[in-house]
Amino acid sequence: MCKLPAVILVVVVSLSGCGSSEDAPSTNFDSNSNPSTDDIQTAFVNPVEEIAGKTIVLDIDWGVSPWASSGQALVEFETDSYIVRGDQSSVINSAGTYSYTEGVISVSDSAIGVANYTLQFTDSTSGLFVTRTEDGVTRQLGAFTRSD
Repeated sequence: MCKLPAVILVVVVSLSGCGSSEDAPSTNFDSNSNPSTDDIQTAFVNPVEEIAGKTIVLDIDWGVSPWASSGQALVEFETDSYIVRGDQSSVINSAGTYSYTEGVISVSDSAIGVANYTLQFTDSTSGLFVTRTEDGVTRQLGAFTRSD
């Protein structure tokens, strides 16, 4: 299980169950997808250089319909495509193509369309993620763990 700073857990728990994008919790990300305060910045490490051949487990803590508001997904990355294996209770299976640059996964997905997953690594294999659609609206928040 991923260990997250207590402050972040309190924010996520207190906002779980919100249902609209207007109610999206503050992610403390600025326009460059970086933490916006020096105190928070020290908690993050540089993103990995490559995710091809890796698997990422997403633990979803908050989401706006039609996106899952909770649940878990296993995402297997190939060279330029991926497969999502959802928990089937709240996250469905899907697939698509992606590009990855400095902690941002841009996807074109069979179920959700086009979106960007910003990964903030707390160590070399885990951290937090925020998902935004092309218009910049936050759609999902949670934690992730990368395995090789």
